[in-house]
Amino acid sequence: MGLHSGEPVRHQDGYVGMDVHRAARIAAAAHGGQVVLSDATRLLVQSRPAPRPGSCRSCPYRNRDSGLLGFP
Repeated sequence: MGLHSGEPVRHQDGYVGMDVHRAARIAAAAHGGQVVLSDATRLLVQSRPAPRPGSCRSCPYRNRDSGLLGFP
């Protein structure tokens, strides 16, 4: 899985722009269960406090420990 944060441009056929291309390249670089982040995404994630277990109420995925799993 590859993650990139940017500003794509909405077009009648979907989204376009350099950030869309960058996201595709980052996703293509990940192999075998890896999660690869762009530097832009890494900086955004580092600037936020880590979520408390069970604090995500909007995520539909559940786990056996906290009951909820996901990002706020």
